[in-house]
Amino acid sequence: MGAKSSKPLCCVNDLPYELLSYIFHLARLDDPYKYGVPLLLASVCSRWRRTAFNTPRLWIEQEFPFPEKNPEMPLNILFLYHSAPLPIRVRFANIHHSFSNLLLHTPHQWKSLVVMYDHVYAQSVRVFLARIPPRKLATLENVVFRCYDSTTEQSADISVLSCLPLIPWAQLTHLDLSGVFAQDCIDILGRSEKLVSAAFCTPPWLETEVQSTSVLEHMEELELYLQITPEFKGFDPWLRRFTFPALKSLSLSHYIDDMDYEWPIVPDLIPFLSQTPTLEYLNLVNYVSSEDIRQILHHTPHLTELYLRLWDNEGELEDFFQALCYEPGIRAPLAPQLQSICLEEVNTSFDDRVLAKMIRSRWWADSELDKMDRPMPVARWKRIDIDFSWLQSFSKAFDDEMEIYQSQGLEILYSSADA
Repeated sequence: MGAKSSKPLCCVNDLPYELLSYIFHLARLDDPYKYGVPLLLASVCSRWRRTAFNTPRLWIEQEFPFPEKNPEMPLNILFLYHSAPLPIRVRFANIHHSFSNLLLHTPHQWKSLVVMYDHVYAQSVRVFLARIPPRKLATLENVVFRCYDSTTEQSADISVLSCLPLIPWAQLTHLDLSGVFAQDCIDILGRSEKLVSAAFCTPPWLETEVQSTSVLEHMEELELYLQITPEFKGFDPWLRRFTFPALKSLSLSHYIDDMDYEWPIVPDLIPFLSQTPTLEYLNLVNYVSSEDIRQILHHTPHLTELYLRLWDNEGELEDFFQALCYEPGIRAPLAPQLQSICLEEVNTSFDDRVLAKMIRSRWWADSELDKMDRPMPVARWKRIDIDFSWLQSFSKAFDDEMEIYQSQGLEILYSSADA
């Protein structure tokens, strides 16, 4: 037998605090959505307890209070106390519990503030926000105010932002406002020069004169959902007030109470797109015509993803597919960088030969691309997704051709409400 080593084994308690704290952090990362790990580590011994309580990142939760637990529980207080001084995410759903009062002592830690409410709690929201200590929101980056029932009659009662100078709009990077007057939203947007993403859902409003145009240099994502009346001129009051030179993602949707009133999107959108050359993702939630989408695609040369609903008028889909066919030497390709299409709520039949031609015109196998001397003037498809409102059948020739493309890497999805 060899001689026993006289070198003592390393004990975990001999580890320096910094290393033990880091190990604790790794243990939490392995189980990020449960709070059992910090409690377990703090229960082993006094040294581990001190180390755990002095490791703030061990106590950071996804949001405070825990959405799945009663906010009055001591766990919320324990985690909130030991997470200091790290930034935290705060979320309120209809402010009414005493934990809100405790959080009012921590606004210097808030990185994200989410307030979900209905008109019944609108006054409570105002009172709570008014109690935030002034000039304490130094770490705030993300603000969400979302109202559940922003009807026209209630809009005057639920607009909570117009009298809030305490929110540091100029330092925000993410903003989501719902049930707030459109004019308030536009004014706030003009003061939020560092925004990267923003979403707005507003009740109807009457257009006012444009005072000035603002440039938001960092904005990459914009989502607008508007309630429209015949007196309201759609998205134009928004889009002509701002320029977004770095915008990559745009989602537009609207709701019209008067079913006899039709509102065209193209007159508002085309001038805006002409000043937004970087757009890569476009989602048009409401129905558009094939002619409208062709005009839009002419002004989005860098678009890679498109989500839309086409009118069910006869020939709309076939016209759209035909417009996207790449025909060398005949005309300049439409949307040359387009790689993914999602057509939603398709409720009319079409000739699948036209769809096959469109896909075929922008598809090359890897082996074909390797043999080309120069890049193709149009991008290769990555994904074709069509959501049918009824059961759509395709010919065997179409299915066989699509199977070949799928085997070569193209993602083709068809879903049906009747399937």
